Amino acid sequence: MKRPTWLLNRAVLAAHRRQVAEQGGAPGVDLTQLALALGWPKTVLAFTERRLSLYDLAAAYSEAVLRLRPFESSNARMAYLIGKLFLALNGVQLPAAAGEQMAMFNALRMGAIGRVRYAQWMLMRRLAQQGAAVIGIARHRGGRVLKIDVMRRAVVRGGSAPIAGVQPLTVPMLHN
Repeated sequence: MKRPTWLLNRAVLAAHRRQVAEQGGAPGVDLTQLALALGWPKTVLAFTERRLSLYDLAAAYSEAVLRLRPFESSNARMAYLIGKLFLALNGVQLPAAAGEQMAMFNALRMGAIGRVRYAQWMLMRRLAQQGAAVIGIARHRGGRVLKIDVMRRAVVRGGSAPIAGVQPLTVPMLHN
């Protein structure tokens, strides 16, 4: 992964002001909590033992705002917006319907899924949009999915075919 473009405090504050003007809510912000929230993805990146995607970092932004609640109001709305803003700033889109995006974000917000599972969902949606095909699933003896191997497929006349020389991409899965 190339070095990501991080969100700046002033950009997030401008987005919050705009959200409050358009949607309503209190304009207050705890700048210390905001600084901690915006630094959380960098901390996750620094201390992880696995390779992270932009989706992992976007999920970390959302998680941090949900947990630290730096805004007087609109924390959930801003957590969703900041994650999407980070992806857009880094040239990545989330190819899922708005309803599906909100359902998965709400699952994160309510604690039904964690940051890692949310990031995995975003990555799988992106791979599916690119025409990836599942080629293997590793399960624990108890039956839970540990990892999924996917292969990106190239579209050719009359169907699709595996891209020559492309190694499968392993997506690790975590249990609930």
